[in-house]
Amino acid sequence: MDAAPLELTGPQRAALAQAEQHLADGAFGTLLLHGVTGSGKTEVYLAVIARALAKNPGVIILDTGG
Repeated sequence: MDAAPLELTGPQRAALAQAEQHLADGAFGTLLLHGVTGSGKTEVYLAVIARALAKNPGVIILDTGG
């Protein structure tokens, strides 16, 4: 059973819009979000990853574990 995607907040939508602009430009780029634990960064990353994979078959995720 698949979970329904969460509704993004205004700041999350703004971050996603900036990331989508980088995807639209077609250039390599990095994305780093700043926020406290539980602020929704992971949801933004997952949304960006889904959009990137729809355009290109590869995404690299680096997690510093901190």
